[in-house]
Amino acid sequence: MKRKLIIGLFLFFDSFSVGAQTQNTISIITGGHQSSVLEKSSLPVWSYNGSIPDWDLVRKDYSSRISFHAGLLAQIRFSEKSGLYFESGIVYYNKGRKFDFSADTLALKKRLGLPDTLINSRYNFTQEQSIGYIEVPLHLVYKFRVNENAKITIGGGPSFSFFFNGHDNKTHEVEQIDTRFEKNEDLPVGEGKGQYLTLHFSANIHIGFEFKGIFIRADYSRSPGSFYKSEFYEGKFYHQVIGGTLGFFLRR
Repeated sequence: MKRKLIIGLFLFFDSFSVGAQTQNTISIITGGHQSSVLEKSSLPVWSYNGSIPDWDLVRKDYSSRISFHAGLLAQIRFSEKSGLYFESGIVYYNKGRKFDFSADTLALKKRLGLPDTLINSRYNFTQEQSIGYIEVPLHLVYKFRVNENAKITIGGGPSFSFFFNGHDNKTHEVEQIDTRFEKNEDLPVGEGKGQYLTLHFSANIHIGFEFKGIFIRADYSRSPGSFYKSEFYEGKFYHQVIGGTLGFFLRR
C-alpha cells in the first residue's frame, strides 16, 4: 500500500512538473516544526486513583513535539507577467504529541536477604505519539518583487494528508523499583474506534522570502477534521503545526 502510494504520488509530481517549461520552478525543501494535537473531548472529568480532578488538570500534561518535514515542491506560474503561482508536490510530515504524568506513590521494594519494605516513590508515565504523513499540497502562492533578486511570498490552501507510518510508545516508571516499556509501531488505520484515518485534509498558510536560488518560509497548518477516533470516549483530534521551511531551487 505504501509503495503504491509513493509511486502514484511521484508519477503525479512528474506529470505536474513537465508542463509549461519556462513557467515552472522545482525545489527541494526541508524544515522543522512544532507539532501538537488539539483535542475536544466529551469528558467533563478525568478519574485517577479514586480522585476526580478537572479534565483541564490532565490536559495540561499533554505537550507538543519538535519534528521535521522534507520533500519536493513544484510551482507553475499562471502567466509570464503574473505574480500568482499554483504550488503542489510531495512532502513527508511527522506529527503528533507527547504526554507526561508524574505522581507520588507507595511501592514495595524487594531487598536481597531482607524483608520487603514499603517506600515512598514516584510514578512517572510518558507517552509519545508520532504519526508520519505523505502530504500533497494544493496551494496558491503570490510573489511580491522587492528587487531584481528578492521576492516576498505569501500562500496557502488545502493539502491531502495520507497516513504513512507512526508509533505510540509508552514508558511506565516506578522510581527505585521498575521501568516498563510499551511499544506500538504498527498503528491501526481505518475509520473505526482506536484507528487513524488513512486520509484527512489540512488547511495551510505560509509567508516567506525568496532570494535567487533559495527561499525561507514560516508555516502554519491545522486539520479541520478529526484524524483519530478514541476507543474509550467521544472526542475530536486535530493536528496543528507551526514551523519553518528552507527550500533550494533545482530548476527555475
